[in-house]
Amino acid sequence: MTDMKAENPEVVAIVKSASWAKRMEKCLADLPLKRRIVTAADFHNGQCGSASAALRLIIIETGDDLDFFREALTCIDAGFLQAGGPVIAILEKDAAAQEDTLLMMGASKVVDGSISAAQLRRMIAVDSTEYDRIKRLRKDIERRASAIGEVMQGTFRLHTRREAQNLATMLSLSASEPRTVAVGLSELIINGIEHGCLGIGHDEKGRLIESGALTEEIHHRRAQTDYAGRTVMVEFRRTADRLEFVITDPGEGFDYNGVTAEAPGDLKKHGRGILMARNCFDELEYEGRGNIVRAVHYRKKKD
Repeated sequence: MTDMKAENPEVVAIVKSASWAKRMEKCLADLPLKRRIVTAADFHNGQCGSASAALRLIIIETGDDLDFFREALTCIDAGFLQAGGPVIAILEKDAAAQEDTLLMMGASKVVDGSISAAQLRRMIAVDSTEYDRIKRLRKDIERRASAIGEVMQGTFRLHTRREAQNLATMLSLSASEPRTVAVGLSELIINGIEHGCLGIGHDEKGRLIESGALTEEIHHRRAQTDYAGRTVMVEFRRTADRLEFVITDPGEGFDYNGVTAEAPGDLKKHGRGILMARNCFDELEYEGRGNIVRAVHYRKKKD
């Protein structure tokens, strides 16, 4: 078992109650992540561990004490929060009533104490994996300069997540905010590959990530005749004031009318992907049966 006081933890759980400290130990035991469980006593003594460079996720069990959540946030590394690091808030009861408040305070997800260990473990696995992918993408942006000049328009067909990341990195270099656009674009393309091309549902993806089998399952499906020829098409056009992207996949789509609502509560049950992508673009619209998405980024003039 990984040390619950590990140095450079990837997951930090700040818990107010002793019972939750024990529950968290059992929940995290099977995940291949370095973790640190911080009790209220440790927390008030300044032993948080959230400054770890390897940090991928924070959990705060509040016992329905919003002041404890607010205080816990102050010990979390500001860079992690500014980069959109996932923060899961756990309330003992009435999570729905306090959800909007906690989301405004800085939580990325809010759950109540009745959540099962399996559900929480899957949530941790999915959100920490996604944040790690985003960190790697941002590093690619910082390292890379376009080697082919400026792309004005084009149509691309993609099979793999690596292709999605490479294309997102290249096309985002024309944006005013390359890192933000790259994150949103890669999210949309990867969704098209995993859900539209390969038929991997949201819940199924969560189980595969939790078990560490997502990559293996993707390779397995790619080898099957039904999936081998499927691709995501990305159409790109650059003008003087904007970047336009249209991403189309061959999947069955989804009912997007209720998902793109403004209320945070409407979005949380569909995962972070759509909310993340929407926050990365100035315009985001789904079309057709939900298998086509149009995204626009307005380029800001440089001083």
